[in-house]
Amino acid sequence: MAIHPSTGKTFKLSQNWWSDSRRDVVASTNAALDYLQRCTSCTGLALALASYNYGENGVARAIERTG
Repeated sequence: MAIHPSTGKTFKLSQNWWSDSRRDVVASTNAALDYLQRCTSCTGLALALASYNYGENGVARAIERTG
């Protein structure tokens, strides 16, 4: 699963006509680990994994709906 383009930019993954570093195994893995580490420190592991798969805004909306 590739990282969303805007999230990729946040974690310094470039995307242009010739290359997409989101598809680079090492670079995207490091970015994913950085993302999970950042989210885990704020929300805990379960919500960090959910936000990685579903998106931060989607998880925030679900939390808002359920209280």
